[in-house]
Amino acid sequence: MANRTTIEHSHTLPQAFLTLLDRDIDTGANVRPLPEDLAQFMLAQIALLPSVDLDEAFEADIDL
Repeated sequence: MANRTTIEHSHTLPQAFLTLLDRDIDTGANVRPLPEDLAQFMLAQIALLPSVDLDEAFEADIDL
């Protein structure tokens, strides 16, 4: 993964999930395109919020 995040040791479950997700993405396992109807629905929802800039850079740290 291009940008890994360090998670506090007390959060072992999220850390385990993110590690599993990272491995799947790296190997291409269990990674599939979104179903077309879901992708179209998501695009339609974005169209309802014209002030959203999907290319806007983040200006601060982001907490997950």
